[in-house]
Amino acid sequence: MYTVMMNMALTDTFVKQVKLVKPTGDKYTDGEGMYLLVLSSGKYWRMDYRFLGKRKTLALGVYPATSLAKARQRRADVREKLADGVDPSLAKRAERDAMAVASNQTFELIARDWLAKSAADRAKTTQIKVTGWLEKDVSAYRQNANLGDQAARCARRRDALFAVIAI
Repeated sequence: MYTVMMNMALTDTFVKQVKLVKPTGDKYTDGEGMYLLVLSSGKYWRMDYRFLGKRKTLALGVYPATSLAKARQRRADVREKLADGVDPSLAKRAERDAMAVASNQTFELIARDWLAKSAADRAKTTQIKVTGWLEKDVSAYRQNANLGDQAARCARRRDALFAVIAI
């Protein structure tokens, strides 16, 4: 399906200048399982590897956003994971899932969750006051400093301090 060119390692100049030869696509190997896949839609870094006897392909990036040097670094990282007995595609998926969870844990969401869970410990009027403070003061500061939009684990002490001072 693809034309496979097996010569020496790729160079920056070659990667920049290579054009699609066959309509089905071309593969240009760099070694150690990594290759540049040239399709009509663009240039893609891929790496073939075997894990537990099964052949797999991992996407390393899209050229030019991912340079040859960066793709080689990612290849080295993948080879380290393989040497440690870790499936790189599963590790990549787990990392992506963890980032999605972290992005859903913003300061504002955590504060609202805390407010809802601890509502039974407060009088109704106190709950209304605390909710008002959160919406009025912290949300107003959030719009200026993006505190509510930041993942909670990325927020710095300084951000929280400025939010308190602004109140």
